Amino acid sequence: MSSDWPTAVLADLCDSIDYGYTASAVADSSVGPKFLRITDIRKDGLRWDTVPHVEIDPRNLEKYQLNPGDIVVARTGAFTGSNAYVEPSVSAVFASYLVRLRTGPRLLSRFAYYFMQSQAYRDHVASVVGGSAQPNASAKALTQVEMPIPPLGDQRWIANTLGMLDDKIALNRRMGETLEQLARNHFHQVLDASGDRAPYRPLGDILAVIETGRRPKGGIKGITAGIPSVGAESITRIGEFDYSKTRYVPDDYFKSMSRGVVEDFDVLLYKDGGKPGVYEPHVSQFGLGFPFDDFCINEHVYRLRVFPPYT
Repeated sequence: MSSDWPTAVLADLCDSIDYGYTASAVADSSVGPKFLRITDIRKDGLRWDTVPHVEIDPRNLEKYQLNPGDIVVARTGAFTGSNAYVEPSVSAVFASYLVRLRTGPRLLSRFAYYFMQSQAYRDHVASVVGGSAQPNASAKALTQVEMPIPPLGDQRWIANTLGMLDDKIALNRRMGETLEQLARNHFHQVLDASGDRAPYRPLGDILAVIETGRRPKGGIKGITAGIPSVGAESITRIGEFDYSKTRYVPDDYFKSMSRGVVEDFDVLLYKDGGKPGVYEPHVSQFGLGFPFDDFCINEHVYRLRVFPPYT
């Protein structure tokens, strides 16, 4: 962004900054508006089909109603600072652990949202929550960040350009999910058709490779270039990768690795992590330049490769 633009504090550019509604969600879709919570904010935006409903007095509905162009920000927990832009959607209110921002005439809300997706805003949030085991921040703290203020025409151009890219990413993600579901359905149809003739064997019997990777002793903090090293947080689903989480190992270290170097069409399995006592296997498959031409894995990821003729 241009260094010639003036700056201002985000809070001073908002018409209103509000805390959400305190209540418990209900599963019954016939009861009240949607009830947006911290857990409903995802990196790919808001998915209203999974958001529950809430009972709310009509007198409070207007106060907590979400309108197109609102920004919601998480103010507590591991996702403090995570935020989302509200597109035209269904009737919804927001929960008490969220903060709602409504921008004033000098600031387009979608431009503000994209600023709040930046490293500059993440750094600000990190500075106000500190190293607390249970992070939290007030609405004031979350909005006391200085940001650039281009002319409205430039704000609109930036927001529209980034918005078109986001729309394309969302479309590709939905296509990927559809194709993945079709593949699952086909797989189960083949198994059902084969019946008792299907030759079942333990997965371990057909694995040519099952190994983890590694990273340098002392970690990789401060290494900003080299060969990408994929960790468990990047094992989500086929065709999905969050480049903002990319970490690196030095070139010389990569060349010395005897295990954990990924080849085309390797299956990568999330090895550990998540909630204590709960293991949710995340699986993905990489190759042919996605997400990188050359890369490796760390010690929290399994690399799986099967013997021919299995694929």
